Amino acid sequence: MYLKKRLSKKACTGQTVFRRLALTISYALFICSLGLAQGTRGTINGKVIDPTGAVISGATVKLFDVAKHQEIRTIQSNADGVYQFVEVEPAVYDVIVTAAGFSELRLKAVKVEPNRNVQLDAALSIGNATAEVTVSAAQELMDRDSPTLGTTVDSRRVVGLPLNGRNVLGLALLQPGVVISNQNTAAGTFGGGLGIRVNGSRGVENNVTLDGSNNNEVAVGGSSGVQPRPDAVQEFRLLSSNFEAEFGRNTGSVINVVTKSGTSDFHGNLRMFYRPTFLSAARFFDKALPGNRPSTDDFRRRFERKEFGGNFGGPIYFPKKIFGPLGGGDRNRAFFFIDYEERRQLVGNTQVITGLPTAAERAGNFSGLSRTLIDPATGQPFPGNIIPSARFANNPIVNYYLQFLPVGDASGSASAGANQITNNKYLTGRGDFLVTNKQTVNFTYNWFDQVDSTPFAFGGATVPGFGADDKRTTYNMVARHTYALTPTLINSLLLGYARNNLPS
Repeated sequence: MYLKKRLSKKACTGQTVFRRLALTISYALFICSLGLAQGTRGTINGKVIDPTGAVISGATVKLFDVAKHQEIRTIQSNADGVYQFVEVEPAVYDVIVTAAGFSELRLKAVKVEPNRNVQLDAALSIGNATAEVTVSAAQELMDRDSPTLGTTVDSRRVVGLPLNGRNVLGLALLQPGVVISNQNTAAGTFGGGLGIRVNGSRGVENNVTLDGSNNNEVAVGGSSGVQPRPDAVQEFRLLSSNFEAEFGRNTGSVINVVTKSGTSDFHGNLRMFYRPTFLSAARFFDKALPGNRPSTDDFRRRFERKEFGGNFGGPIYFPKKIFGPLGGGDRNRAFFFIDYEERRQLVGNTQVITGLPTAAERAGNFSGLSRTLIDPATGQPFPGNIIPSARFANNPIVNYYLQFLPVGDASGSASAGANQITNNKYLTGRGDFLVTNKQTVNFTYNWFDQVDSTPFAFGGATVPGFGADDKRTTYNMVARHTYALTPTLINSLLLGYARNNLPS
């Protein structure tokens, strides 16, 4: 009996420890859930007051997505008149505030940026009329809940500013405290991270996220290569210092890229860019390239770039007969967006080759060579160090390899030219679904494929024709589920998958 009681007491002690551990974990998770502006999303919060400045509790506050014509969430102000929308997708919203005995207030064009908390108080007036207030960029929307410093590059600047190569991360150099990592490294260079330093940090210490999921190439400390085209990017935010606990991966900057989503109306575009060689101006040293004619104006290096693509997005229609409760012909529940682009580029490349045989040596005359050439057939020196032309003139192996070697000058040097061809393909797709008034699901898919044919392999092979193909295929997929358990408790699940395939 004593043993049984001891075992029972021991079991109870184990259960108590387990319960305490479970409560501790649950409490920690709950505390984490109180964090604001997690991932790439933002927060809208404020206080509802009457004309005298007294707080209004129980006021109904609705969040309405303007582009999607979609009511996102409805909450009530608490006893202190405070309302709060957490885990809000970056977009432009209307905040509608109503309370018994007061006029309806519409705060229009409220812009939520990635990782930003918008403080927006609502002052109601007595009456039954509807008042509309447009929240413009000139109004100061203070972020009082986060010490993080950062700047946002919106879609107007992403699409409007010139970008050589159309990599939106090049716009990071326009932000305060951002410089090129060194004098010989441009943004996006292999091995130099992103090629930028933020507030003195190293070029490999930047963390890039795509719709909240890490999008980094670990080996070189740069981006994985899956970078949406400017027409597929809604905006991105560069955080430079005082990061919150969730951004503990790197000591440099955090760059959050947000892709576009569909709207309640169908929109799309087609685009084309073509830069031929004959429209380019000749550089000073181009006249020294092999095959060029300095006596004329036609001594420009070949440079051709073709970029073409398009995108399309809008609502997804779910017939009620097929999808049941998810259907009903509602055009404001599901949206899609897809963007595709190709870039084909040809650049003339040159290399100085040394140690080449001179014209006389190509004919077998090595009389100027200090060493003696031995005839392998007889074991005796060639007379005058001259190989008879009959010994190699009809040799297919000799003639095959000689075609790769330019004719050198008296010192055995020559310039060789060949074309470097790069073909890139980019695909971005996104889907947004309002499952219920409390649940939303988002999917993002990005694909990048590159074939870079270099005539001189990695700078090591100086003879054209022995080049290298730098191939790269990368994927990035993100799935997110947001569930409003209560008006003040939001559960957000994010799953990310990234793969780099580099068969160079």
